Amino acid sequence: MSDAVKFFEHADYKANLDKWTTHKDLFDGDHSTLVQFKYLWAHEVESAANGGGACRLIREQLSRYLNLTEPVISTYQSLFFLKPMAIEESVKAMFGEDEIADVDGDGNGLESFIKEKVLTSLFLYGKALILTDSYGIKAGSKGIERELGLRPYFEILEPLQVKDWQIEQSTPARKGYYDALRCEYDLLDTRAHLSEAPTITTYSKVLWLKGNAYTVSRYAKKGKRGAEQQAAPTDGEWTFVDEATIAGWDELPVASLHSVPWVKDVEEQQLKVFNAESWHDVALHHQAYQRVYITGNLTPEQKTALTSFTVFFLPEGATMGAIEPGNLSGMKERVDSAIRNLYRVAFNKTLTLSSDSKESPGAETLREGKEELINLVKSTAGDIDDVMNEAIEHYARFKGVKNFKGKVKLNTDISTEDIDKQIALFAANQDAIKKVDIWHK
Repeated sequence: MSDAVKFFEHADYKANLDKWTTHKDLFDGDHSTLVQFKYLWAHEVESAANGGGACRLIREQLSRYLNLTEPVISTYQSLFFLKPMAIEESVKAMFGEDEIADVDGDGNGLESFIKEKVLTSLFLYGKALILTDSYGIKAGSKGIERELGLRPYFEILEPLQVKDWQIEQSTPARKGYYDALRCEYDLLDTRAHLSEAPTITTYSKVLWLKGNAYTVSRYAKKGKRGAEQQAAPTDGEWTFVDEATIAGWDELPVASLHSVPWVKDVEEQQLKVFNAESWHDVALHHQAYQRVYITGNLTPEQKTALTSFTVFFLPEGATMGAIEPGNLSGMKERVDSAIRNLYRVAFNKTLTLSSDSKESPGAETLREGKEELINLVKSTAGDIDDVMNEAIEHYARFKGVKNFKGKVKLNTDISTEDIDKQIALFAANQDAIKKVDIWHK
């Protein structure tokens, strides 16, 4: 095998990279990321050659991000778990008590993994990829394996990790399934001593189906980087690390669900909220208080005296004036309007009337929007059931159980009253968040 390998990125990955990155950044809400021009839109004055940079720096420091994307996704998640998920006894027995309480090695039980990992990926990116694997260590017997704690686990592969893939197109029974997949991840390197600087290595894991087996190959990107560096170089060669072949498989242990990102329209409103609040806060900082000014020829001593006392006499010939505070009510209404629009888009309430309308939306109009959301939840729940049952079948196969038929099923007995309750909770939480400054990242 060649010592150096060059990898490529799938055309769909390149096409969606910017959108997926935006979804993730708005969900994470990291201030150092969100002050980029891409998110915090530039004022014309900030582009000026003289003083523009200083104006920009002040606005970046003043701006704080009200993260509505994360609670919107949390509300979506809650709609799928209003009632307990149905888990067949055969599934519970196959996992065992310990494993079903920690299906991914990170302490997430089966329900938590679906809610926090699978649904989050689906809502953010429109994709959920579940890789089932073992820790790659062969024990001498099942007894030793149990003693050592070796076992399968689920891993959610974020679309930003999965750089390239190949999907079966010719075989009807396997059409649409992955034949090959490549993902990248970073690991902090082991140091011989703490006097050594921490370094990170980027690895590439390649899964490739060949006949009745698949291989898992690992490669390391040439050149380590310091732990403080945020990203690995985008180009360069890879060196082979190791490889394992798993026999008896006619498919990759990857269960996938493809849809559209549920936040794709929410993010536009989220950016409007962020920038409207930024403009409001900057205006508040610069002109929300009265400014007193004095004109006339003043000596340095007179200037010091005038700024040191509450009551003072003006020098002969000097006049006093004041600039009154600006009225920011219009800007505040713009912020509130952006938040209302986000709320409408997120919960399919775009059929309701505008906030300044004197009419009231009819009951039929309101019910129509809620029923559309309920139908979306129910259809998506069926797709999630299918992908999780496929992943569970892969899990059972790693444990030596072939053709496992045990199932899980999300409870989609949802009413319009349930929708009302969840939306009311979301709205109440946002009112509380707006009153606590530390929650504005």
